[in-house]
Amino acid sequence: MDGMTTSAPTPRLDLASVADTGVHQLAQSLTHHVLDTSSRLGSDAWTPALTRLFVLEELRRAAERLQRAAAAEAASTGAGYPQIGEACGMTRQGARRRWPGLLDHPHDHSTEQR
Repeated sequence: MDGMTTSAPTPRLDLASVADTGVHQLAQSLTHHVLDTSSRLGSDAWTPALTRLFVLEELRRAAERLQRAAAAEAASTGAGYPQIGEACGMTRQGARRRWPGLLDHPHDHSTEQR
């Protein structure tokens, strides 16, 4: 990264709208799948609203796992906490708290690029 600051390739608001639409469509599809599967199993405990909430929680967890993997990949290619934090809309300290040990290097020299 040679100390260069990078910006997100797409303005955050545009990307947020696209992400909201994509997640909504995926959640809707998964909700229908879970409701269809649970009705075939004879369970009527799943209501559409609770199922959608369940699906959205699983999607949130999956996104967090994928985000950690992407942060680790970025770190392995030379990004430091400042760049990783910026990509996630948080400070360097916020990224360090969220993913402690991501840049697990000896304390005698810094490998972060500012």
